Amino acid sequence: MATSLWYQLLPFEFTSLIGLRFDFDRYGLVPSSSPRQADLILTAGTITMKMAPSLVRLYEQMPEPKYVITMGACTVTRGMFSIGSYSTVRRVDKLIPMDVFLPGYPSKPEAQGYENPREATGRIVCANCHLANKPVDIEVPQAVLPDTVFEAVVRIPFDMQLRQVLANGKKGALNVGAVLILAEGFELAPPDRISPEMKEKIGNLSFQNYHPTKKNILVIGPVPGKKYSEITFPILSPDPASNKDVHFLKYPIYVGGNRGRGHIYPDGN
Repeated sequence: MATSLWYQLLPFEFTSLIGLRFDFDRYGLVPSSSPRQADLILTAGTITMKMAPSLVRLYEQMPEPKYVITMGACTVTRGMFSIGSYSTVRRVDKLIPMDVFLPGYPSKPEAQGYENPREATGRIVCANCHLANKPVDIEVPQAVLPDTVFEAVVRIPFDMQLRQVLANGKKGALNVGAVLILAEGFELAPPDRISPEMKEKIGNLSFQNYHPTKKNILVIGPVPGKKYSEITFPILSPDPASNKDVHFLKYPIYVGGNRGRGHIYPDGN
């Protein structure tokens, strides 16, 4: 079994495995930040012509014995992103020798998501979120009337001097995101119910439901952190007159915030 792992290109399928929830090390795999200390490379995702020299160089820098596993349709048989494109490598084995082929395509993100992002303890479910453990503030009215629109303001404080690696390889400002879990019956206010003053606070933000059947769970992001470190959610309270299952009581509100790309790198950062 490999003693180290150099995962490259599209590692999103491995994010849960790398997290402490599954104890990645007990499989005998230790992430390495250098190919010179790695003996296994996993390729997943489309390889572009621009990436090809880097992939070959990584392989050449790995000591013997070394092994390569290719995963997914994009690396094994070229994949859908190569259709009509002259900038993608049709098969990775044209660049470096492959030891194991795992064809197929991973399930879409919606199929991997939790039905509810909150555990019974109230903690927001995430493989790595607990490693950050940063505070998030929320401000809501102490009481609301039925069938009214109110603001839920989420503040995600962070050091504005921090930088993250962007898609082009350069360093840039951090992105932020949030998940807001309300009591059942509460949902995102429709545009025609939002006042001009509230629209000005919201800006150009676009909110989404966590799931089509979970209208009380809202997500936002990633959005520019410098502009949206304070996010205003427009919330519509339920109407007991039209829904007999709605009861106005005291309800908890759960909120989670994200700073940066949300990645845990091999060195633990």
